[in-house]
Amino acid sequence: MIQISVYTHEGMIREIRVSGHSGSAEKGKDLICAGVSAITFGLCNALDILTDVQDIEVNGNRIVIRTDDTSEKVQTILQAGVIQLETIQETAEQFIQMKKTEV
Repeated sequence: MIQISVYTHEGMIREIRVSGHSGSAEKGKDLICAGVSAITFGLCNALDILTDVQDIEVNGNRIVIRTDDTSEKVQTILQAGVIQLETIQETAEQFIQMKKTEV
């Protein structure tokens, strides 16, 4: 199961964690994992290229993005990523668990 955690503070996204594997198909043919990976790596690349967000950790099957940046630009990118992850989660609920927490 893929675990996605989104942490917000006062309505601003502060951290996104994505980890695990969906197990929906054999390795190399898992479209759920491929979709989540594409969205998450695209989000990391957008933040790296378009912003000053530096706290991005990629370690095996775990990605963590942390920021205190509440600028409109950064928050729009983060929100777009979360919306995309929510969209894929809605079509693959049995393989993806998403949790949002206000901290």
